[in-house]
Amino acid sequence: MNIFMTGSTGYIARALAPVLLERGHSVRGLVRPWSVSKLPPGVTPVVGDALDASTFVEHIAPSDTFIQLVGVAHPSPAKAEQFRRVDLASIHQSVRAAKMTSIAHFIYLSVAMPAPVMKDYIAVREEGERLLRWSGIPSTFAEHVNLMLDILTLAFQTDTTRIASFMFSCEKSGRSYPEIQVGSHHSISHHQGKPDNHAMLTRINTLHMELFARMLGRMAGIWEGETTLLDNVAICYGSAISDGNKHNHDDLPLVVAGGGGGTIKGGRHVVLKKTPICNLFLDFLSRAGVDRKQFGDSTGPLGVLS
Repeated sequence: MNIFMTGSTGYIARALAPVLLERGHSVRGLVRPWSVSKLPPGVTPVVGDALDASTFVEHIAPSDTFIQLVGVAHPSPAKAEQFRRVDLASIHQSVRAAKMTSIAHFIYLSVAMPAPVMKDYIAVREEGERLLRWSGIPSTFAEHVNLMLDILTLAFQTDTTRIASFMFSCEKSGRSYPEIQVGSHHSISHHQGKPDNHAMLTRINTLHMELFARMLGRMAGIWEGETTLLDNVAICYGSAISDGNKHNHDDLPLVVAGGGGGTIKGGRHVVLKKTPICNLFLDFLSRAGVDRKQFGDSTGPLGVLS
């Protein structure tokens, strides 16, 4: 994962950051100018103010996970005003910045089981949790992907656009999938032939395909006269690497979905030897009315879709 962390010089961050780095994650830490030297070794400093999103929002990318650790040091019942001025203000600014940068995961960490006497602390943290729930930031990867694919489907349905692309995850992503009990995608993709890693990769790929299939199902249910939206689109789903362990760029497993306005024959498994994927893209371009003789390393139209 690419992680952006606030409160990055605090006692939790000092324990958490080394573990994240050891597991291969990239960590960027928000810090005041005078505290850069206090960052845990290996954390990339981002100088800014946790109480003002405008000072750090441009530096969150390429992070996909936001860990909110800002809090008043040594919390006690006497610090009620500080909880609102620091803890609550910072979660407001962090959620604002996360929404602006389309963060996929937001982790809001609080003290476990605070004593009842800490009622002001508890009230502030509960307010922060409500803010996060109402923020619209998806709580799971699947929720986020479904939301994006619903927007893509709606864009095609309303003819807002006729071309769209969507990445389920960025290249070299260390995203974990707690909902299916799988850790870092990138680390697991270097499977070393181990059955356990293959099993976890299968779970990830199955999840991705289920999300993709859901979108196709929605398109199949949208009628456009005598045909459906799915009949009138051409969608390529796949990856630029067939085996993450070897970084192979051949034998790519691809799915071509949709009827392409009656120009694509589905329900087949087609095996092509030593054929550039750009040949497929030439076929897609021709179906969109674009006359191109060459694209990338293409050698000619694929010629097998009809």
